[in-house]
Amino acid sequence: FGVVLASIQRMFKRAMAEPDLSKERVATLNCLLRLLLSLWTAFSVVWLLADFNIISPLTEALCWGICDYLAK
Repeated sequence: FGVVLASIQRMFKRAMAEPDLSKERVATLNCLLRLLLSLWTAFSVVWLLADFNIISPLTEALCWGICDYLAK
């Protein structure tokens, strides 16, 4: 999981380091990076909470729905 997150971050950082990018585009890429990393983490947290029976099946379904909606 950590390898995937690090790989995503490296990819975005390389794109943001391009010299011809405007500040607005860099800010947009930075925002997308934070959103993507947050969603990947949220999916993992929901999976762990459900796997250890910390949340109910109804809460799990609701969390999956929210994560899925935000990811699209």
